[in-house]
Amino acid sequence: MQEEVAGGIADGHRPWPAPRSPWLIRQLWENTIFLHWPLAAETVKAALPGPLQPYLDVHQGSAWIGVVGFKGSGTRLNNLPEIPILSEAVELNVRTYITIDDKPGVYFFSLDTFNLLACAGARLFFDLPYFPALTDWETTGDKVLLKSARFSETPARFEALYRPLGPAKAATLDEFSAFLLERYCLYGVRSSGGLFRVEIHHRPWRVSKAEVELRENTMTAPLGLTLSESAPVMHVSEIQEAFIWGTQDLARPGRRPAEAAPEQPAAPR
Repeated sequence: MQEEVAGGIADGHRPWPAPRSPWLIRQLWENTIFLHWPLAAETVKAALPGPLQPYLDVHQGSAWIGVVGFKGSGTRLNNLPEIPILSEAVELNVRTYITIDDKPGVYFFSLDTFNLLACAGARLFFDLPYFPALTDWETTGDKVLLKSARFSETPARFEALYRPLGPAKAATLDEFSAFLLERYCLYGVRSSGGLFRVEIHHRPWRVSKAEVELRENTMTAPLGLTLSESAPVMHVSEIQEAFIWGTQDLARPGRRPAEAAPEQPAAPR
């Protein structure tokens, strides 16, 4: 029998059990768009911080860069009500994939949002590379128009019109989709060079194929990464409820996964 944890969500679908300690943040992710491009593993590895380079994940010989956008809503801290000024934010992130201690996760190169308080809080408490950006979110029927322009001299702009095609299905039915989507933690690097992990829990992704009109995308330009002009791999998800824990420092960072020390239990900050 599967044990229910955060939000009453069982964790039998995860590669490892969800933490039993109290979660820190709850958030809904609405109309998430996933766009993925393959790149040479050595190219992506060169863009990663040094301590994470040995842990880059590849699929069929390629590393994968994701540009992912969604509207976050219902955001609140554990045992506290929603705070209107913080509870909603449109976000666009650029990511790739990392596995440490047999725990597949996400590494964020950047996360852009117009919610400046959320941006500052995430940088302060999670050491994540959030950037303030002018974001816009419009829905017409089943279509979503997502725009983002970073407040920076370096080009980092995005605009796409998208909608789902067909019914949603569980990503676990498709091994490649599971590689891209079914990840239950994120990894980061502190200014000291130490690695950390943040546990995330949610139900298995239910995704649809998507029709996307990609009008502009320079989100990887600040990284020196050039994406293929061919159509990306595309998925859309209508809604996902997520629970997020605090950061966990990883012991003796930078070693190969097989040599890494056992993980300590997560605890909210």
